Amino acid sequence: MIFRLSILLIANILVVISCSQAPEIVIDEIVDLSYDELKQQYITCKGKGVMTAQGKLPWKLNYSFTTQNDSSFIQFRDIFSRRVLFVQALPSEITIWDMQKNLQYDSDIGNVIPIFNILKSYDIAQILWGEIPKRYHISIKN
Repeated sequence: MIFRLSILLIANILVVISCSQAPEIVIDEIVDLSYDELKQQYITCKGKGVMTAQGKLPWKLNYSFTTQNDSSFIQFRDIFSRRVLFVQALPSEITIWDMQKNLQYDSDIGNVIPIFNILKSYDIAQILWGEIPKRYHISIKN
């Protein structure tokens, strides 16, 4: 009985001691690197996300991407995690595969996916690395 009480007392003391101090939070200095500096420092950039659209027919597609230097590969999946589209964006061209219909689109992609009327193939890697291409920056006049 005394043994159990001593163990319970020690456990309570440990809990009180461990919870009495706030954890030390170390803040890393955030360094904002340019697209060229990122490519020199890192070999590959990988990530995933969700693309949503609202309107008469709202939809949601999960995607994962890998980009190395100026080449990017994006894989879109539907809500059942089936592969829907695979996008290969090289510096000079974009190729899209419709994985369900087994069709490949490589010319006049803007008709299939309208965003490619705005985005160029060399912009995609830069966006996936986390930087907005300079040609999309709005100059503010004073």
